[in-house]
Amino acid sequence: ALYPCPHSSNDLTEMLRLLLLISAVALASASKVPLNTTWALLAWGFENGGKDTTQGATIVDVDMDTQKNLIPSLKAAKKTVVCYFSAGSWESDRPDAKDPLWDEVKIGPMSGWDEAWLDIRKLSVLQKLMAARMDRAAAEGCDGVEPDNVDCFANDDCWSTMTNPTVKSSKEVRPAQIVYNKWLASYAHSKGMTIGLKNAVDLIGDLVGDYDFAVNEQCQNFDECDTYQPFVDADKAIFNVEYHTGGNICSKAAAMHTMTKYCAHAATDTNLCASSSKWTDCF
Repeated sequence: ALYPCPHSSNDLTEMLRLLLLISAVALASASKVPLNTTWALLAWGFENGGKDTTQGATIVDVDMDTQKNLIPSLKAAKKTVVCYFSAGSWESDRPDAKDPLWDEVKIGPMSGWDEAWLDIRKLSVLQKLMAARMDRAAAEGCDGVEPDNVDCFANDDCWSTMTNPTVKSSKEVRPAQIVYNKWLASYAHSKGMTIGLKNAVDLIGDLVGDYDFAVNEQCQNFDECDTYQPFVDADKAIFNVEYHTGGNICSKAAAMHTMTKYCAHAATDTNLCASSSKWTDCF
């Protein structure tokens, strides 16, 4: 036999713990998305949503609500479908927006967006809401998820609006952010899905072992791409977008091992592509 028979409940408990640990490590390893994996981004990025060509893409990122009708055909085309949802904000136009649980976690408005931040300290409530979303993603056929807005601790308009108790600095909620983000990854893996870390560059060292790939906006523009070295070292893909067209974007992407797309930004918002623009791939 591979394992001796347990002689006590403590032996059995330890054996189960080890088996669960082995299973979790194997699942996380199997879900890793390697460096240089090609991708298409349909979920977001433009003034009116998202658009891209899926030709040649291994992974296709879609909105799990507004674009779920695309999932069957993408799966039929042998694409790996990653489904976008917000894990850190409430949006009034989502199918589950009227769930009363949102009222227990909604805090201040998100600057520049018609959304409300969520109190990441209220883990048990968030787990119910996000488990339901990931259950739905798995049922729809999503192979992975891209939870957005997982960086409340880094945004003053989020943590500064927390009450009971109030928060005086981002350092006070950083631990809660890490716990929440780790739970998101664990739950996604338990549903057989891969998961990407969206932005949250200050937490890469804490979370690279939990997440299977990274999604970043503007790391070149903000001079932050070097912070993704842990993902490079772990052979995990880094999907990057830049909302500008200058500055040797593709040569920098090659040097930094990022799978980068770029566009001309909107006249009214430098963090979105102009509707008349399109993605240009550096791969």
